[in-house]
Amino acid sequence: MNRQNFLPLLTISFFMPLLFTMMVYFYSPMFSSLEVATVCVILVFAISVAYNYSLLKIPLLSYPQVYLAVTFLFTSGCLFIFLCGSEQAFDKFKWFSEEFLIKSIEAVIIAILSFQFGLHLSFCRAKKEKRLTEQQRDHANPIFFIASSLVLFSFFILFFVYPSFLFRTFQHGYMDYVIYQQENDVRIPTTLLHWLVPLSSTMMALSFRTSFQKKIAYLVGLTLCIIFLLTGDRGGCFSFLLSFLIAMRINLNSLQVITLALAILFVIPLLFEFRGLNEIQTTRPIEKALQETGSSLQVLMGTMMIIPGSESHTGGKSYIMAIESIVPNLGAWKLRDEETMSKWIHSHMNPLGSGLGYLKIAEAYAQFGLWGVYFVFVLFGMLIGNWYIDALHQRDYIYSSVWKCYGFYIMLIWIRNHAVVSIRPIVWSYLLLLIIKVCVDLFWKRRADV
Repeated sequence: MNRQNFLPLLTISFFMPLLFTMMVYFYSPMFSSLEVATVCVILVFAISVAYNYSLLKIPLLSYPQVYLAVTFLFTSGCLFIFLCGSEQAFDKFKWFSEEFLIKSIEAVIIAILSFQFGLHLSFCRAKKEKRLTEQQRDHANPIFFIASSLVLFSFFILFFVYPSFLFRTFQHGYMDYVIYQQENDVRIPTTLLHWLVPLSSTMMALSFRTSFQKKIAYLVGLTLCIIFLLTGDRGGCFSFLLSFLIAMRINLNSLQVITLALAILFVIPLLFEFRGLNEIQTTRPIEKALQETGSSLQVLMGTMMIIPGSESHTGGKSYIMAIESIVPNLGAWKLRDEETMSKWIHSHMNPLGSGLGYLKIAEAYAQFGLWGVYFVFVLFGMLIGNWYIDALHQRDYIYSSVWKCYGFYIMLIWIRNHAVVSIRPIVWSYLLLLIIKVCVDLFWKRRADV
């Protein structure tokens, strides 16, 4: 798209979230009924995806589009089936208030419009093709070797030292697995499974140069997805799957992407039953998947019921805790149990039940209100937009591509989580990749000298 046509769209994308945020701030609730609010939020999602695809030429299997789709799943899935006439759309909610549900929908609309504005800002950046040196191209083989070694080491530790950690959900159910994590020190297997193996798998996906290496990368990625499923981690499995497909440079047309999305929706309720949290039911799996994932909206609704009515905004406490958590705990002791946002909402709204997780939108609102949602999602729109552009124009910069692709995997998990468990792995992955780069540079320099 040329600059003359793009500037009016950029101007519109700037004013839409800003004006809507101001209107919600002063006149909430804006919508007269839940039905009207539901129609509006679904239209905002649909128009955003269609606009990105048709005008910005962003394919469906890309960072921005996948991020929007997953956000829709966890904020508006139940709203979609409610609009389709389902009487069970909100059955998974532990609490319900139509007034605050409408306010929650308004916050979701602000988040999506703000994300779109940030995405437009990223497209204003000059796109520069970077030429690779011969040495940078030669880094692929040592990177693949290092990544393969890290994967083998991690799998050996997980399967032979911590087998009960991997297979406890399969043998005893997910709740027993949660209790096991609370009663035992699982820092090592958790770090390997959720940080080192996904990062190493992404390194393999972006550094293979032969068909044999490509097959090995596929095998490792598939194995990791299976391990995630065995532990009952649906979010980790599907987030890694989507980021891994992007890393492997798989070109899917629109029909294939839609088929993949429907397949994931079909599997989600089956995994819920596998975790032992429901009786096995195979009827209407897609409706059950949207009902299950969309129930996360209750977290935002509960947050808005508490803040600012009973408690004040926290002023960035969650993000400060996330920065503090970057420093690893290498001692034999456990750190003081901080009250994260997920524990906070659990203690207020569902103290006797199981954990509910959290939402990035709710976290931004809890910190700074509606303006927090606006600025946080403008920032994330810019960030993910820049990552998408870099993926197009700097594909062979392995280190930066790996970090961004792994970071996107964490971003997808963060949609239904909080910053404390998201910032640390992103920073750690950057440091590890920096160490690997220094080691490879030294190796090839000595090799050239010889």
